[in-house]
Amino acid sequence: MLEEYEHRRQDEVVLKLASFPKSNIEETLLSRGLDPNSIGDAKAILALAGAPFTPDGAVSYSFTQHDSPPTFGKGRFGDGSYPVYYSALEMETCEEEVRHRLRESKAAVPFDRYFQFIACDFSGAILNLCGSEAAHPELVSITEDGYPFCQALAQDARNSVIDAFHSPSARRTGGICTPVFSRPALANPRFVAAPRVTI
Repeated sequence: MLEEYEHRRQDEVVLKLASFPKSNIEETLLSRGLDPNSIGDAKAILALAGAPFTPDGAVSYSFTQHDSPPTFGKGRFGDGSYPVYYSALEMETCEEEVRHRLRESKAAVPFDRYFQFIACDFSGAILNLCGSEAAHPELVSITEDGYPFCQALAQDARNSVIDAFHSPSARRTGGICTPVFSRPALANPRFVAAPRVTI
């Protein structure tokens, strides 16, 4: 199934727009009325729950198995049974992908959500799906109807030597998404010097 696509080794920076508290965790807990003497315990509990507060935590969260199914996050390239770190090559693509996901989410959040860009150095084998949209419209389907095809590609990639895809964004024309399947392919997670985004 993967033979029709170009693959190559690639070194590049991938971006993710991740939700973080407006303030650091200590300030957030204090603003919610937590006893200052309990901050250490609260941070330990949040760490056990897997709440990410740092760029490294946000990357690790995607690759951390959770207690109840789906064990990992679900999306275009993941059915929840294996990890996928969803990223993109452009900030604008990250923003459009997050906006879509939030529009689709019915969960009400009782506070403003703030997002910050995370950059990671990617080094690994890329399978290039860009340019295959005409032959495989599932790659850019605006509904979840195309997900089974994309998830099957991801399963095949995970069973071979492919660390990530370059995939056309279904949310931004010309945008390139980079779902990453291998944690060792990502290094040096860091905040990007860009303003926080409120969505």
